[in-house]
Amino acid sequence: MRIKENISLTSCKNGHACKIVAVLGDKQVKGRLEALGIRKGKELIKKTQQPGNGPVIVVCGNFEIAIGYELAQNVIVNVEV
Repeated sequence: MRIKENISLTSCKNGHACKIVAVLGDKQVKGRLEALGIRKGKELIKKTQQPGNGPVIVVCGNFEIAIGYELAQNVIVNVEV
């Protein structure tokens, strides 16, 4: 049996598919993520994360998007563990 868990996008393992359940932060943070197409209900795949606090690369629809580490921490996703 698989358990679903809500975690930050930065905590998600590379290669995992997930669904966005919440976007945290102030109006500016939410606006920036919205402009990138990152919003509640979207499904994405975390492709890679650069070492340390580097950017996170995700596949969202037909696009690959690089999200800064600080922004990615505000994206809460649901994954199966």
